[in-house]
Amino acid sequence: ATETTSSQHTLGSAMAAHAGGSLVERPVAFTTDSKHMMCCSGAAVKLFSCETGALLRVLEGHTEDVTAVSNVASNVFQGLSAGLDGRILLWDLDDATILRAFCVGRPILAMSLHATTPSTAFVLTSPEGKAAPAGTPRYAEGLAHGGRTYAASLRVSKRSAKRAKELAARSGRRDGGSGDGALAAAAEEGDEPLGPEEDASGAFGSLERPWPAELRPLFRAKATGLAVAACGEESAFVAAVSGSWLTVHDVAERSTAHFRQRREKRAALLCVALSPTERLAATADELGRIHLWRIATRDAAAREATGASSSDGAAREMHWHAQALAALSFSVDGGLVLSAGREGVLVFWQTHGAERNFLPRLGAPLLGMTPSEDGGTLALRSEDNSVQLVDLGARSVRRVIYGLRRAARVISDPRRRAVVLYGGDAAASLQWWSPSTDAHLGSLAAAPANLSGSLPAVGSSRDARRSYRGTAAAGGTSAPRVTDAALSADGSHLATFEVRANAELRQHTCLKLWQQRDGAWTLVTRVPQPHAGTLTALTLHPTLLIALTAAHDAKFKLWEAIPPAAPAPGPGAAEPAAGSSAPLPAGSAVGGWACRSVGFYRQSAATAAAFSSDGSVMAVAYAPDVITLWEPLTNGLLATLSQPLEASDGFVFLAFPGDGGTLLAHTSRAVFCFSLLTSHVLWAYQAPEVLAAAADPCSDATLVAVALAMPSAPRSADGRCTSFAILEFDGTSQARSDGAAGAGGGTMGAPRRAWRLSEVPRSVGFLHAEAGGRG
Repeated sequence: ATETTSSQHTLGSAMAAHAGGSLVERPVAFTTDSKHMMCCSGAAVKLFSCETGALLRVLEGHTEDVTAVSNVASNVFQGLSAGLDGRILLWDLDDATILRAFCVGRPILAMSLHATTPSTAFVLTSPEGKAAPAGTPRYAEGLAHGGRTYAASLRVSKRSAKRAKELAARSGRRDGGSGDGALAAAAEEGDEPLGPEEDASGAFGSLERPWPAELRPLFRAKATGLAVAACGEESAFVAAVSGSWLTVHDVAERSTAHFRQRREKRAALLCVALSPTERLAATADELGRIHLWRIATRDAAAREATGASSSDGAAREMHWHAQALAALSFSVDGGLVLSAGREGVLVFWQTHGAERNFLPRLGAPLLGMTPSEDGGTLALRSEDNSVQLVDLGARSVRRVIYGLRRAARVISDPRRRAVVLYGGDAAASLQWWSPSTDAHLGSLAAAPANLSGSLPAVGSSRDARRSYRGTAAAGGTSAPRVTDAALSADGSHLATFEVRANAELRQHTCLKLWQQRDGAWTLVTRVPQPHAGTLTALTLHPTLLIALTAAHDAKFKLWEAIPPAAPAPGPGAAEPAAGSSAPLPAGSAVGGWACRSVGFYRQSAATAAAFSSDGSVMAVAYAPDVITLWEPLTNGLLATLSQPLEASDGFVFLAFPGDGGTLLAHTSRAVFCFSLLTSHVLWAYQAPEVLAAAADPCSDATLVAVALAMPSAPRSADGRCTSFAILEFDGTSQARSDGAAGAGGGTMGAPRRAWRLSEVPRSVGFLHAEAGGRG
């Protein structure tokens, strides 16, 4: 969801994120008391309640994506964040304010802290590029190198203050300036912490002038994450994996050990975990294997690096997962190893035993895990942009915190003032989301499926004898996905269309019709293979319980609701009158659905369909360039429309704005507004590519998403435009009559408002402020 950030509605107006954002791309962190959870979400940090799942705070201060969050062991009300802007920020979680800022001078990929070294953050810098992030102060440039792990001091002392002043003064002299004359007087030599009165000037520690971090290099690693634990000692160990190498650094001894699998078992390592109670590391590789490694002394580690016996290196191998592992952790007491991956199953391994247990059916592939500070809760990051909080004692999911799913299409639910998202990465689920509160309202698993990756592949007959393990590595069978959905005007009825690949049925499709009963969606009717061709339209009548589908099999079908079966009449009671009854009004109780009628036009493929806002007219588009208007209850043909552009392709979208007198249609390169009274084109608008469109059912407003063809518009490597715009039209959006619309007397449409986007808009729509209000 987006909102405009400019009062000037020109093509240059920007749109800013208003709701949503990923919660699962980066590791999460619990507060010290395990009552709250911090999640990275773009350039912000979101703070959630573990008890209710409610969003409590949004911490904004980073200028680029946040990559790591951590708690502060000494203060339950504080937290830390690091990002690609090279800054480490200390937060007051209660007030959502920045207490102190540090700058590393390089993008930070990962950060972790440990209670044994509360004033030290272990950071991993990005190996890409040599330039400092934008906005880095000159005095912080060159503090760190890419692709290395550092110990960054978070303690501000008189010595660090003096060092910061010297760095700032040198950078000022290089720039020809006078340095930092506005700073406080030079601090005396020493390592005592600065008092509140000494740090009150604000010269350093703000976002504009962060403290230059004091860094101590640990080791090089082109990794993406870090693991930090005490390993049963009084100081911390830091571990990272890169390629087939495991690197472990002993902070107290300042020694680094490198481990590698034997050549015959070598595979890329993806994640690492350290035991909190003993010198033991666990790694997971791309083949789904888990290896336990003994963290030996410096001499033993040198023998391992040269290929010593397994007793000095990998102490044990565990294998159940059929695909690459994404999440690995030890329990707080070190007695269990926890693993998870694309199968959607959490596996509990005994560290020094053969027993294992499972928590299955977690609903989505798992990307990572983080245990709470008290060891009672495990946060599982899922591919559907949700974080599941698992009670490790009961081994069950006690709370799910949902983010906005990466869907491909969106429809509006006026009753709940929400949007319904489906398609794309949402797969076979639908999500109700409130843009105004940035909160998840509900979801529906329209086509539940087993996520196990050990199923055989389907499709190609040449590959029919593929092994189970090879199939699992390739992703298993194709999961079902919802490709179309429609919601009734009162929000009580829902239609979904799902597609799934099946070895015997080939492309299997299913139309499902739902009704909301007692606050939950109930499946009323399931129609397998409703059409012989690809479905192109699914919509519901605005006032009656009638559904419309259209497909490439040249047919459109009307489906009507059937009332619940009446109780059997008693002896002597009159039989109900025979004959077909009128369609049920919206909101009625439903006993089932049945096909009411089938229509076609010249055996052409139907490409789009829609009902008018009052339901009196039904429009169906047919290839190559014809729109037919029908009376829905009788299937009587009322009129035909055609687009006048010779070079344009077929219609892919139809919609009736709320004024009732026009019809909006678009092809892949042009948008048309037809007058229903004259059957002529009122206006047309051509673009390099039309991506999506929507009509407001309560006004004459329409939205169109297009790709821009401006010479200055950025383009991708394949030459495609990477600049896009959202255009708003109305029923009278006319500019000049220059014949560009071709026959029919139409004019070129002029949008009354426009916003530019840098990302591809997948779907657009209207969300009404109140019932019957303008979108």
